[in-house]
Amino acid sequence: MIRYITEFLSEFEFNTSDRIDVALAYEKVAASTAAAEALHAVIYGYERNSSFITDDSYAYIEAIAREAEIHPYTAELVTHICLTKTLRDRLIKLGFAKKNVVSTLSDYKIKLEECKALYGIVGIYNWKWYTKFYALRIIGIGRLQFEVREFLIGTYRKGGRMIKKHDSVLSVHIPRTGTPLDARACQRAYTEAKQVFCKLLECEDIPFFCSSWLLYHKNRDFLDEKSNIVKFMNSYEILKYTEYQEGNNDLFPFLFQKTKDTPIEDL
Repeated sequence: MIRYITEFLSEFEFNTSDRIDVALAYEKVAASTAAAEALHAVIYGYERNSSFITDDSYAYIEAIAREAEIHPYTAELVTHICLTKTLRDRLIKLGFAKKNVVSTLSDYKIKLEECKALYGIVGIYNWKWYTKFYALRIIGIGRLQFEVREFLIGTYRKGGRMIKKHDSVLSVHIPRTGTPLDARACQRAYTEAKQVFCKLLECEDIPFFCSSWLLYHKNRDFLDEKSNIVKFMNSYEILKYTEYQEGNNDLFPFLFQKTKDTPIEDL
């Protein structure tokens, strides 16, 4: 497994210090019988069953971190990298192009950078998010990511077409890649995603849905109309929005790269 980890870190261009930290963390896991057994259990469980990884599976991460005496976020990163070996194979067997597989797996480095920015730890803290990856629900295509979901808002009609509650839609996620949210790149991603998922789901068409702070209508009050975010907003019809409610700070890491407990006045 250490060979695969090394190749993964090289393929996705992790910096040298991060590669060393991950390798040392894996060595600590391998040196502890209990930690190694916990890591093997989660890897083997996922190899046998693509539905094995759930929110409850985080107990394995806690065991690995405790027994190897490493931070849970670091234990999560090591485990994720190991799990991508099987995830990669499953994506290829489903018929996804190599570029889509690479785009999907590049998310792990993005989340590593977020973890370092927020906590100063070489690790990942997004276990629940990645359960969707292992269930093959989120795929990276070009600049965007797409997740097959049910439409839960209700009946929606436009241009002679209708979407009913529980119909399948492609939920659009916007990863923090460090590259511009270019309108042409997004259009290419939409076009390819429709082709890929219509073939996979054996349907003629599938609509796009997005729930993101990027679509918040007051963004137009302070962003130039030529900005990439506004152009992204223009691609969607807004069905509803939610104002900030005190204590609901889930967006702080994405908006400000600050932890959820950061006081409003410090933002």
